[in-house]
Order: sequence, then structure tokens, then C-alpha cells
Amino acid sequence: MTQHSVFVIDDDQALRDSLLMLLRGEGIRARGFPSATAFLDALPEERTACVITDLRMPQMEGAELIRHLSRWAAAWRSYSRPAFMQLGGGVRTETLDGVTTVTRGNPDLKSADAWNLDLSHQTWLPGGGALSLSAYAKQIDHYLYESGSSLDVGVVPDEAAVRVVMPRNGGRGDTRGLEMEWFQPLGDPFDLGGQASLDLNLSRQWSRVDLGQILGRSQPMLNAPEWLGNAELAYAQGRAAAYLSLNYTGAYLSAYDVLKAEGDWDNLWVRSVARLDARARWRFDERTRLDVIVTNLTGAYSYWAHVGRDGAALSDVVDSGRRVVVSLRSVF
Repeated sequence: MTQHSVFVIDDDQALRDSLLMLLRGEGIRARGFPSATAFLDALPEERTACVITDLRMPQMEGAELIRHLSRWAAAWRSYSRPAFMQLGGGVRTETLDGVTTVTRGNPDLKSADAWNLDLSHQTWLPGGGALSLSAYAKQIDHYLYESGSSLDVGVVPDEAAVRVVMPRNGGRGDTRGLEMEWFQPLGDPFDLGGQASLDLNLSRQWSRVDLGQILGRSQPMLNAPEWLGNAELAYAQGRAAAYLSLNYTGAYLSAYDVLKAEGDWDNLWVRSVARLDARARWRFDERTRLDVIVTNLTGAYSYWAHVGRDGAALSDVVDSGRRVVVSLRSVF
């Protein structure tokens, strides 16, 4: 799991250092800045982070910084060089039904480079809620494609019934997307003196790449779901807290041309997955807490891959069932 940062902005050094020490003591990655302008001058690259800011500061006050961060636009150039296993990685030979398949790296691979554009806007809602809307676009040259964790793509048969399998560069690829995040406090619907909240995130993505005559001029990018979403309903009261989370990953293309047939009908697709999790926490004191986590409450399958987007041929299904984890943590 990616650990996001917390940025503390305060012109009072003693207060800033104390808060940084407290956060780092909890295992949180934290960084401090003496002013809002210093933070903006060294604006970190993390797209997702938490900012804790003082309101009254010289040069730029905290409220002005929040308004500035709520409107964000960025454009940059990025490069992704091939992994060592794609460039070299040795040679693997396998013979099946009279056909010898040689899998190897490709030392002629080019780096994939891209232009990126991000736009976002955040607005504050009544009751302490917040709504964030974002749009992004990426244009990639020399798109790198491969089949899962192997290099089993780009098959080139020769006259001796030998297939040479290696990673390849595609042509130009484009991806565009929209993101929405909504956080809303819900008050105390149970009249128990607690606080409920709803956190919702939804993403829609479109992607296309040119892979040439063999695999198709217009194919979706690998491992790029069209839809991603998660929602969490939380309730906290005193020492107790409970969370109910729904996570959704839409269908996506996992591998090109797995049967080495003409056309794109034999691409490997992974079906959409929705998982419902629950978590409860009880704090005995500031240093000790008990957590109970139940994953996959509905018993949904974890993974379902098959040949063809709308078919079920050569299905590979993983059903991991439910899991219950009970943990007791105490900090000494």
C-alpha cells in the first residue's frame, strides 16, 4: 500500500516541530514548511497528500493557500525506460505440439515517453463536506506492452515452426480520465453522540494504443480499467469506530493475442470485481487498540479472467472467500 505524506505548514517552528514529531512517532511520513510560499516553491510531487496549515501566517495566510490548492493544473514530460528483464532477461525455450517457443528480451526496446496534463478543482460544501473534480490526459510514444508478468507477447512465427516471443514497442497511446471525490460528514444518525461520514471516489478512464498491423491499430491499454470506485461509510463514537467499505474495479484487458490468432478476439480480459469489507476498532487508551477486519463480506470472486471480452472461454477464476483478521496493537 502506498504511504501518502502529511505536510505541516506553520511559521511557529516549535509548534511545527512538535507536530512533525507526533506524526512521525505514529509512523506517518511528514514534512514541514515555515510558510505557505515555501511550500508552494518546493511543491511536492505527490498527487495525494494531507496538508495541515496554520491560518495566520505572513506573506500568504492558510485560507489563501487552501484556495490556491483547490485549483490545480500541471503539465509535464515523463519517461519510462524498459526493465532489465524486458531488455535482456535470458532465453526460455518450450516445445508444445511440435511448435518451439523461444521467449527472450528485446535489447532494441525504446523508452516510453509521455506528455501529461492534470486539471483539478475542489470546492467546500455545507456541513464540512468537500467535492473534488479532476481531469487528466496522457499521450504516450513507444508504448511498451507485455503479457502480465511474462514476456509472452508480440509472437513472430518463422518457417521452421519456431515462435520468438519478446516485448515490443507499440506506437502512440492515449489515455484520458475523469475523477470525482466527495467527502461529507453525516452528523449522528443513531443519536449515540458519535459522528458518521461518507467518503466516495469514482474514476472513469478511456485508453487506446496503436499496436500495428499484427495486433490491431486501436487496442485498449493493458491493465487499465475503465471504471474504478470506492465508497466508505464510517461511524465513530468515543473509543469505538466502525467502517464499511465497497471497492469496485471494472473490467480490463490483461494480455494481447493469447491464442496467437488473427484479430483481437483472443485477447485476455479480466472481469469487474466488487468487494465489500468491514472494520471495527476499539481504543483501550492512547497506546492500545483492538481491530477486527472482515474482507469480502459477500463472498465474491477475487479474480476472473477469460479469452474474449464478453465470453467465458478458458476461464481462470480465483475465489479467495472471506477472511477475518483480529489484531491487538500496543505501543510501548
